[in-house]
Amino acid sequence: MRGRVKILKFQKKFLPQMVRLYCDVYSSSSKKVTKEMGNWTLSYCLKISPDFCLMATDADSQCLGAVFSRRDLSYVGQTYYVESIQIEKKFRNLGIAQALMTALVKKCKEKKIGKLYLDFDNGNKELKYLYSKLGFKDTGWVVYDMSF
Repeated sequence: MRGRVKILKFQKKFLPQMVRLYCDVYSSSSKKVTKEMGNWTLSYCLKISPDFCLMATDADSQCLGAVFSRRDLSYVGQTYYVESIQIEKKFRNLGIAQALMTALVKKCKEKKIGKLYLDFDNGNKELKYLYSKLGFKDTGWVVYDMSF
């Protein structure tokens, strides 16, 4: 699968699929993410930072997953926040998240973005390993960041 995955700029026709997946991934027993909230969050990223929202597709142009990031306007300078990354369940553990994040980091470096940061459940050892492998540093908070 790895060799056939293409990383592309996110295509809006896949937004409903990614909203569904976003709600599944980010909902918990104590917090339900609504379809409206998922749609608003991902659409906001696409509106303010469309070049930093990427998708992975297979040979049949099926969307396997996506990463949504956006410029963080609360910071001075070029700082971007990884809002979400979600991979369809049947395509997890195939290197797709790593390919998406690697492409995002490359794009940030090309565009001379000063900082890319994210937060996640620190108890998720797989994500912690992935982000560390990509060069993100644990700030001692829940936030991981990468300065270029």
